[in-house]
Amino acid sequence: MGVSRGNITTNIIKAGLVFNMDAANRASYPKTGTTVTNTIPNQTGTTFLTGTINGSTFLSTFKGILNFDGGDDYLDFGTPSELVFASSAQFTKSMWIQKTGDQPHVHVILQQRRTMIGIGYTGVGGTITNKPYTYIGASTINGTTTLSDDVWYNIAVTYNNTSVKLYVNGILEATGTRTLESDSGNTVFFGKSSSGNFFEGNISNCIIYNRALSANEVLHNYNALKRRFGL
Repeated sequence: MGVSRGNITTNIIKAGLVFNMDAANRASYPKTGTTVTNTIPNQTGTTFLTGTINGSTFLSTFKGILNFDGGDDYLDFGTPSELVFASSAQFTKSMWIQKTGDQPHVHVILQQRRTMIGIGYTGVGGTITNKPYTYIGASTINGTTTLSDDVWYNIAVTYNNTSVKLYVNGILEATGTRTLESDSGNTVFFGKSSSGNFFEGNISNCIIYNRALSANEVLHNYNALKRRFGL
């Protein structure tokens, strides 16, 4: 994959890393403007995927984060081919998030609709649970942790062609067997759901791999960053 730009978060696993967006990395976001950059180059090592900020604002706390107001803020990365995974693919998606209000079914990352990470509720119109989930293969896999306001969490999902695993702060919370579905469009959003809800809180970074990390690797990445977020 070549060498990433800037000083990406140190000590995280590098093998298979295809996406690194970090508001604390000036190569990813220079504290101003509406462009966010993936610090990992494409396969040829010549271009870097960029996304557009729609309303989200930069805050300097925790070395740099992006704040979402829950009304209409989101990031749009378009339809990048390097982040579209076939049904036979493997991947890992990992995010650090801090919510600041109840979350009625929002997606902190929405990709292909079928590979999303969200915070949800018990069915349409149901009770808000504020628990993380992933939606793969036309059904959800729900975590068990109720996310508190103003607390940072690392949510990671791995997929190895059939098995899905959801981790919170490096600890496995849920597993399932799914077949990845395809969607037209394949647009990658942060903080925006297909149902029109928006995330209220902060996102510091997101990393995506083209392979399923092991449980030890997921825990390693959590431990590599937790002090930044006071954990």
